[in-house]
Amino acid sequence: MAKEKKGSSGLLLGIITVFIPLITAIVTLNLQYVADRDTSSDEHYRKLVSQLTSKNKNERHAAAVSIGTYLNKEDRYFLETIDILATRVSSEPNYNVRNSIIASLKKIKHEPEYKQVIDRLLTIVRNNFIQDYQMKNALKQAKWAYDTALEELRILEDQLDEDTSESLLIDLERKKRQLSVKESELVHYQQEYEELKFNIPMVSNMISIFLSESKGFQINGLDFFRTDMNYVVLTDLLLKNSKIKWSTFSTNTMTDSVLDSSFIERTYFSGSGLKNVKFTNSKIRTTLFTDSKLHNADFSGSTFDDVYFACAELQGTRFQNVTGLKPEHFFNARNFDQAIFDDVDFANKINEVTLDDFQSTVDNSALDSAYRGHLRKFTGTCSSDE
Repeated sequence: MAKEKKGSSGLLLGIITVFIPLITAIVTLNLQYVADRDTSSDEHYRKLVSQLTSKNKNERHAAAVSIGTYLNKEDRYFLETIDILATRVSSEPNYNVRNSIIASLKKIKHEPEYKQVIDRLLTIVRNNFIQDYQMKNALKQAKWAYDTALEELRILEDQLDEDTSESLLIDLERKKRQLSVKESELVHYQQEYEELKFNIPMVSNMISIFLSESKGFQINGLDFFRTDMNYVVLTDLLLKNSKIKWSTFSTNTMTDSVLDSSFIERTYFSGSGLKNVKFTNSKIRTTLFTDSKLHNADFSGSTFDDVYFACAELQGTRFQNVTGLKPEHFFNARNFDQAIFDDVDFANKINEVTLDDFQSTVDNSALDSAYRGHLRKFTGTCSSDE
């Protein structure tokens, strides 16, 4: 019996001796396979990202289509791909490639990630605003430097009539080289600024496209800061708790949308069409709805501070339980008798506002000079009268 136990133990020890190295080898090979696979996958992904900026538009187009396969929430490149495509879509010059990037991003159907796309585009808009200011100054300096160098060259050339000395000729050649450098710098800044000017409305258009695609789910807390949203169409949006500051939403169309509980400051809605748009329970200050068409808009429960509706159409618009209302802010407004105010006599008060009343209110407001200048244009006639 003891010999049998000893024999069994030896057999078991032999099996363990054989299988442990075998299992270790299998595990090692499997880990190596996973590592190789991840390395290969990462190299493939980085290649696609690199091809998105290729000079060859066909390569960019193929990469835009292929990289969309990574927009699966379970994929480890998911969030990175959102950021890369959202950044690229705003600067892609080719229409077909841009549409392929848009199509890829539209695959996202989750609110937090979809908001990330729009947030990224809004960040680009803010950066463009800063770059616009900086580049405009750089272009101005480059133009001054070029003009100065050109004038200095002309002065030296005029001296050639009386002086043909070697030193003057040397100075002349040196000035020509300097002028050539200044001219190259000026052309560079002009091209950069033109590209930026092209990019600004492009990004705004992209934002409007992705906002339109957000129909069906609510996106809370978007931050429109120094955002140019002129000449876009926005419809069926749920954008509660938004911040809209130092922005322009002029001459655009917004319908059937909700911006309840938002904070709006120093923003132009001038000349826009706003139909069935809700701004209820919002804080709105130093903002202009001048010359806009508000049909069944709703500002109920909101707080106003220097909010102007000069020459605006107000058919069916609600101003119930709104603080900060002043008749002077509605100078020359249209259909104000069809708007809804708590004070049943408010329409009559609007009707009694004179041009002097309006201008005095503007002059004593918290509006900056640009906004005051805009309001001074409404001195008795509206653009719709012209």
